[in-house]
Amino acid sequence: MSDKESETVQSQHPEVFAENLRMIGPGALTNRILSRESARATPDPFPPVLVRAKNGQPVMTAGGISLHSVYDPQKEGDLWAREALSDGVCPEEGVLILGLGMGHHVISFLNRTTCPVWVFEPDLRRLRISLSYMDWFRFRGRIRFLTELSELPSISPGVRLLVHSPSERTHPNGYVAARKMAGSIHEETIASLRILVIPPVYGGSYPVAQGVANGLKSAGHRVSFFDASPFEGALRAIGAQTSLDLHKRQLHGLFSGFMDEMVMAKVLSLKPDLIVALAQAPLSLSLLKRLREMGFPVAYWFVEDFRLTTYWESVAPLVHDFAVIQKEPFLSRLSDLGVRGRYLPAAADPNIFFPRDLSAADRSLYGAPVGFMGAGYHNRQKFFPKIADLGLKIFGTEWNPSDLLIRNMPLPNKRMSPDECARIFSATDVNINLHSSVYHNGVNPDGDFVNPRTFEIAACGAFSLVDRRSLMEELFVMEGPLAEVALFDDESSCRAGVSHYLNHPEERMAISRRAMSRVLRDHTYEVRMSQWIGDLIGEGLRPANPEMTGRWPVDRLISRASGDDGLVSFLNRYRHMGSVGLDDIVGQIAPGKDEITPEEATFLLMKEFSGGPG
Repeated sequence: MSDKESETVQSQHPEVFAENLRMIGPGALTNRILSRESARATPDPFPPVLVRAKNGQPVMTAGGISLHSVYDPQKEGDLWAREALSDGVCPEEGVLILGLGMGHHVISFLNRTTCPVWVFEPDLRRLRISLSYMDWFRFRGRIRFLTELSELPSISPGVRLLVHSPSERTHPNGYVAARKMAGSIHEETIASLRILVIPPVYGGSYPVAQGVANGLKSAGHRVSFFDASPFEGALRAIGAQTSLDLHKRQLHGLFSGFMDEMVMAKVLSLKPDLIVALAQAPLSLSLLKRLREMGFPVAYWFVEDFRLTTYWESVAPLVHDFAVIQKEPFLSRLSDLGVRGRYLPAAADPNIFFPRDLSAADRSLYGAPVGFMGAGYHNRQKFFPKIADLGLKIFGTEWNPSDLLIRNMPLPNKRMSPDECARIFSATDVNINLHSSVYHNGVNPDGDFVNPRTFEIAACGAFSLVDRRSLMEELFVMEGPLAEVALFDDESSCRAGVSHYLNHPEERMAISRRAMSRVLRDHTYEVRMSQWIGDLIGEGLRPANPEMTGRWPVDRLISRASGDDGLVSFLNRYRHMGSVGLDDIVGQIAPGKDEITPEEATFLLMKEFSGGPG
């Protein structure tokens, strides 16, 4: 938006603002709204900007993200409300909407219903702007605004939870906390799902899959991990057995069929509510069709460059949801296939990537003034010889062993574990993060997506010098006194950046601290998975039919246990799960720590007699 389109945050309609404050009434919220100090203390780092949509209505942007349609926000709000009321019923207890923005979606919802509405908006600046323009006083007695997490438990049980996704994207960690806090409000909406994560057999997406599994567990879901890594040797051996393309295709087909049956066996045993698959996961097109026909939804995260690997054209139409790390023109290409792509940037797993206390031996092996960890893509093979004289160490695979760079590799072409990568990042003064390209001789001037390494280095509290990417500014503060990343555009600016930051360690460490803070707040896999699964639940995904999964709704079990206070109390532990099987119940019992209750003993005995999964 141009500067001329932007409007001041000052109230343009003082009579509307005053009437809305009268509706809210005197008290703590009104005091916070009127307090300038509270505006400066708001948790959202992106100041809201007020602009006009094409139809003249006011809309809000934050951090470069538009919170509403810049063409017709009212029509978009109507669509949001219609989807939120897909069952045609608003619960008598009302709804809690996380995220206000300007409020077009909330007004559309209020116009369609008569039930009470609570709106949680943690940014007082956004609330203040909305109160200045939108006539909320028309809904006096039906709407209440909340700005503090501590206010959420006061809402009546049975309230339905709805999330405004654009608001969540600008402050994801705050919404993760809000979702968790709202757990006691409506257990169906935030019920723990049984999720199967399927990684590739090997490759860059494998550690991402591990982070996804950890993030889903942290978000409260029950996660199983299909570990395909034991089959890496067999897959690699195919190419070593024959040079005939026909035989290679036949062997790959046999291997694919074998992996299909391995995955299907796991699916039929687990009966997951959702399958989360990573790029290159061993899921053939025929298996994806079978899973769809059987009612097992697959959410696929394509953490690759769509220009280089084009199998997405076949996969995307066959899955329930397709998330990507790029925007345009990829999203439009997916739309042409009838697929709604979901932008989901990469992230870091703080369980693996965290600041290390390194031994002298680690510092000697991994440490260097300048370092790089990654595969030897074409552009890196061409770029790094030009800065090899800066004290460079290189780790990773697929580097040319006859290249002079081999002298800069303490462990030539050794595959490094995630833990070893974290030690390399922590031991290096300046980590060079050059995104891969097979077409360029250095920096890709049109590079868009941000790789996982960007977040992982930051999570380690380490410093990186990264090539400029078009989607970076949505994720980090790129320039100025609060910069969270340091950038380079070519060999010259890379050399200059290395020299500057080696000679200014205080500046280097300050940027590292800010980057680490941002990643731990906004860019972990827990944040990404909470947002993704939360969106899917908001769009209608629910735990699978209990009769199909071998589980039973906890509420039904509690109802049947009526009259047995001990059993009811025991089963209440599992209410947040929505539905449970015998394995779920037994998995929460820890023999040996405390005295076993009669109820616990009963379920342990049932498990013993069952001789199999619940």
